[in-house]
Amino acid sequence: MSAQCDTSRMPAAEERFDSPRRLLAITRMGLAEILLYGGGLALIAVGLAIRWPWAAVPPALLAGFVVWFFRDPHRTIPDGPGLFVAPADGVVTHVEELPEVGVWDGPAVKISIYLSLFSVHLNRLPQQARLLEVRQLPGRHRKTRDPRSAEVNEQYRTLWESLDPPHLRFLVKQVAGPLVSSIVCAVGPGTVLPRGARFGMIKFGSRTELYLPRHPALRLSIRPGDRVRAGTSVVARLSE
Repeated sequence: MSAQCDTSRMPAAEERFDSPRRLLAITRMGLAEILLYGGGLALIAVGLAIRWPWAAVPPALLAGFVVWFFRDPHRTIPDGPGLFVAPADGVVTHVEELPEVGVWDGPAVKISIYLSLFSVHLNRLPQQARLLEVRQLPGRHRKTRDPRSAEVNEQYRTLWESLDPPHLRFLVKQVAGPLVSSIVCAVGPGTVLPRGARFGMIKFGSRTELYLPRHPALRLSIRPGDRVRAGTSVVARLSE
């Protein structure tokens, strides 16, 4: 398991469609894996195709999967005050009330999202905010379907403060999975990003958790079993 934090690769919320990378719809956060794993599998497929064409099919399909895994589809970010969008693609497995989370005073709501190998693995910011703190915690490699993985697996914890009144703080956990994987953190403390901005990625299976303060005006928009899309699915809002 490895982890990276590279503020020079900080992504934006939206990008022009005429950029070459947007036309390919591949995230630069996965270029190393595409070249190493995808390129290696492609070379194996070419070598096999010379003598055994059918034997080349499995490595060719795997090479295609590696490229597809690092896709970066365009997302239309919803506009409006007080909205919190999903930080990851996947299935909401838990929505829990917590008495405390240890990073602010008072209770919180935890929203857990499970990402399968077929999910888009880019993480997006739930609300326009300033990054206050980044913490990397080493850990184990439990399956991320197990909710206990968010407490014991290797992870990044990013604490943010919303730019909109009442300037709530919220926490995002990027939890690595049991496979050969790495967590990419593309932001550092002091970074200010808009809602829906790409701020990191968890490669090859993961869990993402969003912790929101239990504010009187907070209204949840999701429940366990819902499928959400990073940057577009509204998971909570502050009522006026």
